[in-house]
Amino acid sequence: MSRSMSTRLPSYFDMHPKRQPPPRQRLPSLETVAQVFGRPPIYDGIFGSCSAASLPRLAATSRDVRAAFHDFERRAFNVNRRLKRFVDDPAAFRTLMGRTGMIISGSFALQFFDRTLYEESDLDCYLYKDRSILQVGAHLKGIGYVYKPNPSDSGGTRDFERDVDRLLRSDTDSDIDDGDWCPDYGSLTSREHRRICAVYSFERKTRRGSTRRVQLVVSMTSPFAVVLSFHSTCVMNVITYNVAYALYPRPTFEFRHAIGLKEEGAEDALAKYTERGWTIFPEGRGISGSAWDLYFFCAARWVCDDNTWKISLDMTGVAQPPPMACSRKAFRWDPTSECGWELDGQGTSFKDFDSPALRWKYTLPGEHSPWEFEEFMESRTTLNKSKLAKGSVPPENVRDSCRPPGWKWWDAQMPLLRKAYMVQRAPCDFKKFFRLPQQTEPRRRSNKCRNRSVQL
Repeated sequence: MSRSMSTRLPSYFDMHPKRQPPPRQRLPSLETVAQVFGRPPIYDGIFGSCSAASLPRLAATSRDVRAAFHDFERRAFNVNRRLKRFVDDPAAFRTLMGRTGMIISGSFALQFFDRTLYEESDLDCYLYKDRSILQVGAHLKGIGYVYKPNPSDSGGTRDFERDVDRLLRSDTDSDIDDGDWCPDYGSLTSREHRRICAVYSFERKTRRGSTRRVQLVVSMTSPFAVVLSFHSTCVMNVITYNVAYALYPRPTFEFRHAIGLKEEGAEDALAKYTERGWTIFPEGRGISGSAWDLYFFCAARWVCDDNTWKISLDMTGVAQPPPMACSRKAFRWDPTSECGWELDGQGTSFKDFDSPALRWKYTLPGEHSPWEFEEFMESRTTLNKSKLAKGSVPPENVRDSCRPPGWKWWDAQMPLLRKAYMVQRAPCDFKKFFRLPQQTEPRRRSNKCRNRSVQL
């Protein structure tokens, strides 16, 4: 009796033994990923080599990677550790920033976002032209800084308080001469005096013998207006007391290029950032079409919009600014976040917006102020004056917070005015900004439904 035996047919690889299938690559298990991203010395090197845009993408891969990223982010973007190079108590210095409206910009803010360190860099602080300059100067002198007057200032003295008092009492808007130099701005000309009115330098020696320099740049208008007048877009980054803002994050930190907005008197500053790895396009010449869209030309921009990279800072030990006089409550945002501008081929375009009803000064996109802003603030100013006694109306140029009792500040209404301005620019987004419910007509029953109900 014959038994049928099952035989296996030869496969392709049996007939061709030299052509074997490639070995399967073993994917890393979840335990391996947890082990790698559970050790800070390992994932610090991984995250440190990633660009700014790659970090959140990598963090979205798994729960372990996201937990490691949050730990790395907390240490990599620690503004107190960077401020420790210049001040003894960073929390107290940031509290002073919130109380005076002072902001930090220039190379310090660029290093913060880029996670780099330039040993020769300074700390550039930008302030309003008011009595808060004396408060910041007194704080610096209290921690060992020495005032270094500008040698080219013929009318200056070696006393900081006297120089500031002379600036506040002078009839002229600016206290600088043609050709003076300002950090990240370049050589100053008479056309630019309307932005910067004084620069005060402070220095102190460290234990290792190096020199730390802090420069107080006083703006005639909003301190953010000086930032918008920088020589290129790569240094348009701002640090307030609670949030850090990068205005052009993708071209600056992802593609490492910028637009040069000012060539006259800024050759050395542009060459410095070219050596640091940025490609500068003068007035946008030479930019490709895809990179051109990264700058949002001729579009209204705001510091608080979605195109800005925002990092919320650790507020441990930092006191919130006190409520302004006669205000209902203290707002938790810095006035810089409500500033706007536009970018074109010739530079930034914005309008300085100021009113006696506002404690701070702002910038608005375009060359003309929207009528909603001016009309609202004029009515609030008239309302404030009507509540005061005769003879107690303050002068228009008083910018300090010392106003007569009963004077109310209306800075808390700036976010609502910004939304109204955006509605005017894009009427179709009205319901999106104000979240109004859609008005729909009541649903009517058709004749078919009526006949069906009758038959039932």
